[in-house]
Amino acid sequence: NLFSWILSSQIVSLTLIESVCMIGSMVIPMILAPYLYDGDTVSHIQWIGCALVFVSVLLFTNKKTEKSEEVSALQKIVIVAICAISVTLSSVFKKYYTYHITANGLGSIEYFTFINFVTVLVVFAVLFAIYYTSEMKRAVSVYAECEKPKVEFPYKKVWVYIIIAAVALYVNELFTSYATQLPSAIYYPLSKGLTVGCTFLLDVIVFKDKVTVKKIIGFFTVITAIILINL
Repeated sequence: NLFSWILSSQIVSLTLIESVCMIGSMVIPMILAPYLYDGDTVSHIQWIGCALVFVSVLLFTNKKTEKSEEVSALQKIVIVAICAISVTLSSVFKKYYTYHITANGLGSIEYFTFINFVTVLVVFAVLFAIYYTSEMKRAVSVYAECEKPKVEFPYKKVWVYIIIAAVALYVNELFTSYATQLPSAIYYPLSKGLTVGCTFLLDVIVFKDKVTVKKIIGFFTVITAIILINL
């Protein structure tokens, strides 16, 4: 999901990614909740709150990227679909683990988070090997015969950001697993609502994104949704 999200963010707007992923990470799990989690139900008011989260995402506009013009429509559909499917599986099985495994004393949230961390490392190692081989072939083709081809890494410039992102992802995974112990009608919409709202604040405060009336309405729509979801 992380890898496909990074690819998707380069070719389509973040609003589109968030909208599509919300279907998988919020609506589908809430529909499946009564069957997977022993009658875990969703009230009509909470469904309204869920719908408002969708509305808020559509109200937040994002800039298009230059790379989006270089990718075909079919490629965009496939990459975004993989991102949505992966986040769906992640959301469903994360709550399934805490509800049926952790609750029965057969495993811990810390163990689940550690396995996720190991999975990320394995995927990174595999993708690193693939991309390194690809870059080396490209280097061989562009370097002169008297020069020794080498792959240039950007880590010297970005290693601090990579470490911060890695720690943040691990902490997020840990506390998300704790949060999955909440009822589905609270956990799924609330997690998405907070994500959308905090993203808005991050864009405005850190990245100095322009504040529009549409975005302000979207922000208060999120707040309303969170209140309804917790009624």
